[in-house]
Amino acid sequence: MPQMSPTSAFGKLRPPLLVFLIALIASASAFAASEKSIKGEQMLQEAILKNDIRDLPSFEMKASVRLDNHGHPVDGSYWLLWNGPDQWREEITFPGYSEIQLTGKDAVSAKANHGVHALPN
Repeated sequence: MPQMSPTSAFGKLRPPLLVFLIALIASASAFAASEKSIKGEQMLQEAILKNDIRDLPSFEMKASVRLDNHGHPVDGSYWLLWNGPDQWREEITFPGYSEIQLTGKDAVSAKANHGVHALPN
């Protein structure tokens, strides 16, 4: 009976084994890419949900504001203290104008000074 050397037996198995390994690597790469894609989509959805700052539990926002009034700058300020949709305070102030809004559990109250002053042209 002719004897087959181990190298010749392995040589005969090489092409099918090589094809199997290539297929395995390709499917693993595709699976990894799919997992990355799913994770990327999940991260994007989370970012979209966090995009609305009103969904945050609490924050404070302050801003200096400059408006143009017929070529003349008017400086003012904006302040928002947020503690959820049922509890927040907002203040807007400009020379001759101020507005405050407060929200409690079941009520919204506002105080405004809308004094109208002629601004220079």
